[in-house]
Amino acid sequence: MTRLSPRERKLLGWAGAALALYLLLDFAVLPWWDTLGETRAAAGIQARRVRNYRRILQQRDRTRSELARLRQRTRSLEQGLLDSSGDALAGAEIQGLVRDIAAAHGLTVQNSDLVPMEPLGPRYSKVSTRVGLQGGIHKFVEFMAALGSGPRILFVEDLRIAPVRINRPEDKDIRVTLAIAGIKPVEPENAADSPGSTEAPGAGRGRGRQ
Repeated sequence: MTRLSPRERKLLGWAGAALALYLLLDFAVLPWWDTLGETRAAAGIQARRVRNYRRILQQRDRTRSELARLRQRTRSLEQGLLDSSGDALAGAEIQGLVRDIAAAHGLTVQNSDLVPMEPLGPRYSKVSTRVGLQGGIHKFVEFMAALGSGPRILFVEDLRIAPVRINRPEDKDIRVTLAIAGIKPVEPENAADSPGSTEAPGAGRGRGRQ
């Protein structure tokens, strides 16, 4: 049997160590490294998913908050609607409101005629009255201011002003013809038949307007 020289034994030892290192890398380190890369990639995917889910939840929370604010705003605006949902009662209500405001400011109501109802979608209708008034200019200005600041939403759609022949120039009376409109909820039975109607018309209404 041939004996190995010290140099050959050293080379053989290096070869054995290299073979052991190769086997360690091939069967242990490299598979672990590949698994670690897959784990990192999976962790990145999961992190992106969590961020997306969090963004969706935040958007949903903002949507809920905005929806609650809009509902509160709607209830506040509906407080300015006419109380009556029936056409006849709503017409009498708006005529009564106009007469009361005119009388409170010293104007004379010469005539008051209802205009046909006009639907404003499935939940609301517009109620209008054409009124003839006579009185001083300053009283009419106060009347117009009262229309815009009262608890009911009333707006002027048409306005015609003519001077009145008088004996005393200091009176400065005028004759005014104007159309005044308000908004009323539709009658409950009609609202129930309307598509997408899930709440009672005029819900949350009160006497005042914010």
